[in-house]
Amino acid sequence: MRAPWERASPTSADFALHQLLIEIPPGHVLEKRDLKVVARNGLDDIVVIDQNDGAAFFVHLTYSRTRETDPRWPNTEPVSPEQLKAILPGQTGSD
Repeated sequence: MRAPWERASPTSADFALHQLLIEIPPGHVLEKRDLKVVARNGLDDIVVIDQNDGAAFFVHLTYSRTRETDPRWPNTEPVSPEQLKAILPGQTGSD
């Protein structure tokens, strides 16, 4: 977990989510989830939360102009509740 993380502004969250939706291929862990970007670290790393079940994920965007073909990309890892709390105090998966 790189630092510093910051809460994503509405504009940066919309931009990152749009890019993420371009990149997600069939079979990706985030496919068909109702996602919300809540944090960013620089240009490439984001934290997303599934608005249905509260699961959170670190995502490293590839900035591909087309959908990725390998479901390992964009690289995505689960975020524990403790990690989410450290990144954004007061944030829970259900926020």
